[in-house]
Amino acid sequence: MKILVTGGGGFLGQNLVRRLLDEGHEVRVLGRSRYPQLDEWNVPCVQGSVTDAEAVKTAVDGMQAIFHVAARVGYWGRYQEYVDTNIGGTTTLLEAAKNSDAERFIYTSTPSVVIGPKGELRGGDETAAYPDRYLSSYGPTKAEAERRVLAASKEGLRTAALRPHFIFGPGDPQIAPRLVARSHEGRLVQVGDGTNQVDVAYIDNVVDAHVAAFTALAQPNAAANGQAYFVGNA
Repeated sequence: MKILVTGGGGFLGQNLVRRLLDEGHEVRVLGRSRYPQLDEWNVPCVQGSVTDAEAVKTAVDGMQAIFHVAARVGYWGRYQEYVDTNIGGTTTLLEAAKNSDAERFIYTSTPSVVIGPKGELRGGDETAAYPDRYLSSYGPTKAEAERRVLAASKEGLRTAALRPHFIFGPGDPQIAPRLVARSHEGRLVQVGDGTNQVDVAYIDNVVDAHVAAFTALAQPNAAANGQAYFVGNA
């Protein structure tokens, strides 16, 4: 199939692109920059942001499925940046998808969409409701984008949202290396009494989940359509 991956130059994006190529798909990427690894794999990249309607239209044209990985991540920053990218960008991509040949739309979400001020999700499942309040700009904007993606399942697209947390593994450019570096520098701060639990997700497992959702959405009466799923290593 012809598949678009937004944010295909990032950690998850590149691993997902590699898997799709290995499975024989024709892949295109929408990203802000040029990526040497993608060039080496001969993957065409439309340079632009998901907030750029023209770049999105060009990227989506002719594609049969979309993996929307790109996002404004992190917990600090201007609120409007999160709104523009996470809500606005996702909406622009959905509209382009509805007006194209795309049939499937897999959205990379986050557990933060259902984590409120208490920061607790232990023992929770996909029935957890979106909270009324959040502690950062990331959670509510990803939640609104997820709502729109799942609602599009009733508007002609087959959609699913995946919620991995703390993705780590070979090639991780940020999270794990920062933790190790700060530990070596004696700057790793403990938050809480040490009993806090944070779920993590190994990169290959997250890619597996994305491909599994893609495959499930192809079924005649896809039970995954319009559904969100947590992804973690327990």
